[in-house]
Amino acid sequence: SNPNLRQVFMLNVGNWTKEVHAQLQRNTVRPAWIQGPFVSPYNNALAFDNTICVATGIGITPALSVIRAHRDSRRINLIWACRDVAMLEFFMDHLWLNNDGWILIFYTGKEAL
Repeated sequence: SNPNLRQVFMLNVGNWTKEVHAQLQRNTVRPAWIQGPFVSPYNNALAFDNTICVATGIGITPALSVIRAHRDSRRINLIWACRDVAMLEFFMDHLWLNNDGWILIFYTGKEAL
């Protein structure tokens, strides 16, 4: 990872984000690249009775929203690869799955569990 390269994904919709976009449009010696917005890949989850959420790392966040919103009306399955022990421990408390679905978590970190 290059410490001089950063990517920020931010939708330009409110006063605060419009100001951020305006500030980044000024002349600067540190260029900024803004791209987006990107919709969640889980936007169509409501159309299916059996959902498989696949996530890596912090990508679990939108999957958790789907799980929480639809766990009582649909079978939700989860596949998650994570290499950060702290993230794994935190999100294990927030999965909210029912007994109908299955969970596969692949820990890929170097630190022992």
